[in-house]
Amino acid sequence: MLAEAPRLLIAGHLHLDGVLRGLPGVGDPHHELLRDAPLTAFERLIETALEQGVDALLLTGSLFDRLPTIRTAALFRDGIEALQEEGITTIYAGPTPEQIRQLTKLNCCPEEMTLLAPGHQTEISIASLHLALFDEQHRKSLTKSNIDIGITWDAFGHFSEDHRLLHGNRITAPLIISSAHESAVTQQLHNSIAHAAGSVQAVNGTVPGVRSVTLCQMNANGEVDLQAIPLSVVAYKELSFQLSDNDSMDDIELKMAEIIEQDVEKSLPACVKLCHLNWKVKGSSKAVAKWSSQSLLELLDLNFSELNSATELINHVQLIPQLSGSPHLHEEAFDEEWIEEELLRFLSEECQTDAGCSLQDRELNEQNRSKLKLLPFQELQQELETNTLCHRAAELGLQALRDQQKAG
Repeated sequence: MLAEAPRLLIAGHLHLDGVLRGLPGVGDPHHELLRDAPLTAFERLIETALEQGVDALLLTGSLFDRLPTIRTAALFRDGIEALQEEGITTIYAGPTPEQIRQLTKLNCCPEEMTLLAPGHQTEISIASLHLALFDEQHRKSLTKSNIDIGITWDAFGHFSEDHRLLHGNRITAPLIISSAHESAVTQQLHNSIAHAAGSVQAVNGTVPGVRSVTLCQMNANGEVDLQAIPLSVVAYKELSFQLSDNDSMDDIELKMAEIIEQDVEKSLPACVKLCHLNWKVKGSSKAVAKWSSQSLLELLDLNFSELNSATELINHVQLIPQLSGSPHLHEEAFDEEWIEEELLRFLSEECQTDAGCSLQDRELNEQNRSKLKLLPFQELQQELETNTLCHRAAELGLQALRDQQKAG
């Protein structure tokens, strides 16, 4: 870290009152942990600010996922006031300033918290650092040479050369902070560093990973130091597993143990109390046909239900058949392996079909379906017609083929 430089703690979305989603198999033992995960992460945020002795806490994301409850609003107020009693300035510069008004209606808005928003204050100085909100009404702030940290609601991934932040190389601030990301992002943006702290606690597995806050220091020369401090109570991770045709149950268990050791145990911080592992098990149609997601889930739950005495694991399995090779005929009859491959190819195409495609595209899809008369099984066909094809569709298709062969 940079000696004697001002210390700023940056946090993204708090998701207070957020409901954690995408955790199949989680029962009553985890109910309280899941319900309070965003609140626990916020309490850890306050503790971190006090322990690090920062000059200010910068909140750049939304505070709540819905209208705040009295319980949540009071917890937020008490946490911010605890920082203010220690002389730590709190700034809210997120994209939902109306949430501050909601707190005010509940008599839970900290009186000395600074709001940076269009129509309100748009600049503030903390120690030797000058912060400014970049918005359409205050575009001139981009060219001010005294701005150290600029704050935007835009996502970095959407920047183009004609973007208002880049056009004419108008940025002079050494650090640009964005509130538009769920996970942490850092990239070079012309002569500036662009950074998003991400959310404090993830509420679904769409963007997996452990969430954190960022401890920022900047010296008089514009040198920036960013340090991630993880706070998540619950984490989501995606794991990829390659299934071989000849794998036995013991082989699978050994491989999964190695993956957990390398990709989970060595990377998961101590703050995580519950980790949801989404296993994407891939293999050929032959390999996938030997197993079901339920049998693999039972293996995981039996052997890998906890990482250590402090961290529990929740497993979820997706079987994903992989297409390989080209269709072929054997003595003018359909080869069994080709039938399986062609069925899976058909299912893959259906997965990619847009429900809102044009009439011409739909007619083309119907022509393609007519070329493949391998779907006499009602359960799979119903899922296709309602456009709700799930990851088990391939398993259903393969099972239907086997049943058809036995009947024939």
